[in-house]
Amino acid sequence: MPSARDKLITDNMRLVYHMYGKIGDGPIKENYKEDIISEGMLGLCKAADTFDESRGVRFSTYAAMCIRNAMPMFIRKTSKKRTLRKRTCSDNCDSING
Repeated sequence: MPSARDKLITDNMRLVYHMYGKIGDGPIKENYKEDIISEGMLGLCKAADTFDESRGVRFSTYAAMCIRNAMPMFIRKTSKKRTLRKRTCSDNCDSING
């Protein structure tokens, strides 16, 4: 029999895909779909671990905030890596050529 935490997670998995659909289009969203959804699932697991029912908020509302924070964090981290790689490559090429 699944625990209450597992039930919260399985019952709200569609919320992750819903939140993924709300992210704006771009090359990172297209190229890293599975990674972004995985980060959203981790946000959902975090929500299940830290949810406090006594605050009077529905779990889905709380989970949406955790998912909404996790996905863009991954996108920002990935964007920075891509930007750093491009700068490093062009800096090296300029120093070699110039």
